[in-house]
Amino acid sequence: MQGKIFISYRRNDGAANARSVRDRLARVFGDNNVFMDVDNLLAGKRFDKELKNAIAQTTVFLTVIGPRWVELLKERQASGERDYVHEEVAAALARELLVIPVLIEGGTLPRQNDLPEDIRDLALHQKHEISHEHFGRDVEGLISAIKGETFRPVSEGISRGFVAASLLFVCVAALAGLYFFINHVSAPSTSLQEATRRTMELDAELRRAQHANADAEARLAAQSRREELRRQVEAEEQQARRDREERERDRIRTEASVPLVQPMYQPPMQQPLTVPPTTCGWYAIAHCAQDLNAAQGYVPNFGGFVINTSDYVRFRPGWFCVVEGPMPKDAASFTIQRMKAAGAATAYIKNSC
Repeated sequence: MQGKIFISYRRNDGAANARSVRDRLARVFGDNNVFMDVDNLLAGKRFDKELKNAIAQTTVFLTVIGPRWVELLKERQASGERDYVHEEVAAALARELLVIPVLIEGGTLPRQNDLPEDIRDLALHQKHEISHEHFGRDVEGLISAIKGETFRPVSEGISRGFVAASLLFVCVAALAGLYFFINHVSAPSTSLQEATRRTMELDAELRRAQHANADAEARLAAQSRREELRRQVEAEEQQARRDREERERDRIRTEASVPLVQPMYQPPMQQPLTVPPTTCGWYAIAHCAQDLNAAQGYVPNFGGFVINTSDYVRFRPGWFCVVEGPMPKDAASFTIQRMKAAGAATAYIKNSC
């Protein structure tokens, strides 16, 4: 590994998301190769010096930018308080590290005229956005970007270090053969032929090593593209499944809210409606109470109107009931189904003849 990954962030602007990004990167590149101040600074150490030393060992610099990043930068400038995040970014840009602005929680890339002169070039670096909804996929994209620029884990096939060492060995051997050839021109012709043959063999080995390195890089790139496509397809399938489930829940809620039978009529009554006992027919009864106001409180839920049962034949006297009627028996049966759907626990029908 050529260097470390430095995570710069503001503790009042997306610190939790910065921690989550750090944990994902540490699983891929190792804890020792990902620097974050709360994990790597020991008690008693000079904060500024430790940050400077860490940046000196850094290859990739991630500056985590949330919605308040520019606001906090300007507050520190106005108050004259030391801004370590400002200093970290300035040092990374001065060292010409790979600087990646990581946008979280809706943060945006600052404009050049919003930045101090020594970090104004931050606005020219390609950003990488990480959203809450696609956190896993977005962090995987960040990991791929880092790998593509500077890192190559050993587990991904032929490492760059191995290939570089092989190429170095072949080149040294080729130079040794050339030196032998130059310094032994006066040797017998058989020695000259042997040196020439060996030089050609070394050249062939060098070309084979170069081809092997190119093939390995191509395979790794293809594997990375296939993996990214697989994750994208899985995410789209999961979203489609969630959309179907939500539509099904909406359908069920809509069906449950539609009355089974619409009321035939619903006179707006504030006082009990008394019908002469000679009014014969079936009544749908939703709720009864011995208090008039209590009974009237159920009318908005179940529909109908309130009667005094003492005025009706075959009704138990002394009650106030929420009813609809009179009507045919079949219509009364359908009406109590609607009342039950609206929440009436004891809806029933009764004949007053």
